[in-house]
Amino acid sequence: MDIPAALTGISTAISIVKQLNEIDQKVDESVFKLKIAEATANLAEAKMGLVDAQEVLREKDKELTLLKERLRYRAENLTDYRGYRYRVTPRLRAVL
Repeated sequence: MDIPAALTGISTAISIVKQLNEIDQKVDESVFKLKIAEATANLAEAKMGLVDAQEVLREKDKELTLLKERLRYRAENLTDYRGYRYRVTPRLRAVL
């Protein structure tokens, strides 16, 4: 589940809770319990969606950290010279 679906589930649950507040006192107890069950199911679904989204964000953060480290390594240890890439050594630094 993605973030928009989780937000939709939360919105649905909120609207159900609003309906519960507007229910007439004479409403059947079973209708009330049904609305509570619907709200609970929607909130549980939204929670699972947000947990999934959190995991995706963690994976993206790990990947971003790895890519930043690779870029740093390239900047510090590699150089391009006449169309070729070389590892920077003290001897090569003297030439460049």
